[in-house]
Amino acid sequence: YTFLETGEDTYGQYALLDFLVPPQAGPPAHIHTREDEVFYIVDGEINFQVGNQLFTGTAGDFIPYTRGELHAFKNLGTETARMLVIAAPAGLENFLREAGQPVPDPSIIPVPGQPVSDPSNIPEDDIQKLIALAPSYGLEFYPEATMIGQSIIEDGGITLYGDERSEMLIGSEGSDLIIGRNGEDQFYGQQGNDTIIGGTGNDILTEGRGDDMLLGRTGDDILTGGKGDDLLQGGAGNDTLTGGRGSDHFVLAASEGTDTISDFTSGQDLIKLSAGLEFAQLNITQGTQEFGSDTLVSLTTSNELLAILTGVEASTITSSDFSIV
Repeated sequence: YTFLETGEDTYGQYALLDFLVPPQAGPPAHIHTREDEVFYIVDGEINFQVGNQLFTGTAGDFIPYTRGELHAFKNLGTETARMLVIAAPAGLENFLREAGQPVPDPSIIPVPGQPVSDPSNIPEDDIQKLIALAPSYGLEFYPEATMIGQSIIEDGGITLYGDERSEMLIGSEGSDLIIGRNGEDQFYGQQGNDTIIGGTGNDILTEGRGDDMLLGRTGDDILTGGKGDDLLQGGAGNDTLTGGRGSDHFVLAASEGTDTISDFTSGQDLIKLSAGLEFAQLNITQGTQEFGSDTLVSLTTSNELLAILTGVEASTITSSDFSIV
């Protein structure tokens, strides 16, 4: 990308960026909470997804994006594509400055950690860097989300967006995308392989059948999976996570509160460590007093309590119960 105009030039009103997108490349699914974007395709084709809506932008097309929506874009072709991006208000360029690094020759498009000839995926280290920096710039990345280039929404699923109120959103029998905003909401995914993303309140996310993804975001949320292999990530706040049947994955990160995992089964379920967290940084102990039957997962350096595994003996927990996102 090239900075054509930044907040310093426009008094913070907008930033204008020139993006070159290599074949098979694009960012992980993400949400902007501070800025809206407009994409203008200059050369090539770029596939966009906003929610579960897929469309292809070609030269001369304008693609608007409103803050708060889960979206992604990817060049599925064999030639480099180019687009201009307006982000308003300005600020996105500061994230890109910190996340990236200058290149000696702008005509060559390197992907850090990979040969220039094979930029098919963003390296894991780069994804973790994006995730770590994102909150400071009002961004949220969801690398686990099923987005462009994969099989999605092929069975009549729907997309539901919440608003500022506290409300109840109920999905369909298909594979749905349900996204909350503000308010203390209740989400019910029902059947299908659903993605439910909470908002800023204390939300309740409940699933039925299917391999589902439940993301609480901020607030003290209650996430409940159903039948299927689900992924649950509480986000910031003291959340309660219940996987239900199946082999479920629970995502933990430092500085996001204490999550209570009510039905963790060693050897079946998995705890996924994100935002640079590693197993060597953890202290696994048996609880005391009211937590005497539970396992406590904390940081060795600060004693921050990350998770309570209800009804689990600490002696049964090993490194094989954890993986890195």
